Amino acid sequence: MAPFLTVIGNTDVDKLTSEQAYKLRELCLKDYKQQLVDRAELIHARFEKVTRPEMNVKKNLNYKPNILTAVNFGTGETNS
Repeated sequence: MAPFLTVIGNTDVDKLTSEQAYKLRELCLKDYKQQLVDRAELIHARFEKVTRPEMNVKKNLNYKPNILTAVNFGTGETNS
């Protein structure tokens, strides 16, 4: 909390005014929310990096997304 205390101009937690306490709270929440957004973006980027090669492999292998159109459901016969 020390970095936020210096921003509001007070380094003694025991001598905070109500306005300073409110500002400190808002600064901490804003920073925390930004950390969550940054973390979510990092997770998303890593997920995209891992799944992108998998998607390219499926496209290259002539992947059929709906197998039910190629095989009659229940009988196992193909629609050729």
